[in-house]
Amino acid sequence: MRRAFTLMEVNLAIMVMAVGILTLVSLYSLGYRESQQSREDVEAAALADLNMNALAAMLSSTNMSWSAWSGIGTQPSGGWRAYFNPDATRDDEARDETGASTNPSGTSQGVFDAVKGKCTGCEGTGVSFDTGHLHCGLVVNQEGSRCTIAFRAARRPGALMYQPLYYTEVHFQGDPSR
Repeated sequence: MRRAFTLMEVNLAIMVMAVGILTLVSLYSLGYRESQQSREDVEAAALADLNMNALAAMLSSTNMSWSAWSGIGTQPSGGWRAYFNPDATRDDEARDETGASTNPSGTSQGVFDAVKGKCTGCEGTGVSFDTGHLHCGLVVNQEGSRCTIAFRAARRPGALMYQPLYYTEVHFQGDPSR
């Protein structure tokens, strides 16, 4: 007598295999998305390191005068609200439907250039916030002898506020009598 698989057993085996294969296929897209996010996180950290180190080096200069240091204030005006403000009425910067700046990297470049303009001997120092696919946000805030530098980067300009914040502080190193 020959024994064979019944149709029910064959269908059950096919169903078990299909569920397993579909699970593996769905994990592939999740892994790909996580790989992309990881790559962007590493790139954002590298950009933060590049930009914040350049600013920290400029601000740590011992030849910076106190008047230049105290003139830094908060750049951009309004801090992080300059990048995302649903109630903004400024016409000089385009915003999307959520109020997010559509060119945060341009604002960041302006912040860097404004701080660089306060530093003497920093003419050759420069960085680029135009990465092609990551939008950068930079806020510099001077309070007394302490200056804070905060940086964020995101794929979409509207997602800038939801990204990790990279932060450092610099203290005035110059001669306060100048």
